[in-house]
Amino acid sequence: MHPKGYPVQIKAMEYEPIFGQPAMNIFLDGSGADEEFHYRLILQGTAETNYRVSDFFRGSGPYPPSPNRKPL
Repeated sequence: MHPKGYPVQIKAMEYEPIFGQPAMNIFLDGSGADEEFHYRLILQGTAETNYRVSDFFRGSGPYPPSPNRKPL
């Protein structure tokens, strides 16, 4: 997942509901010495039942824009 190095800082940037499911995507951006990092977490659950991370991905670049995303 990190062949060249690790991020020094990471910030959650946006979230996007996954329609038809009790889940959402969380998009994070990070930076290291000479590399940018882009991650996506999938959270399962609701505010009432609490959330848990069900998947974690690292993108090869920024994730494509979506009209359903909202800033954090």
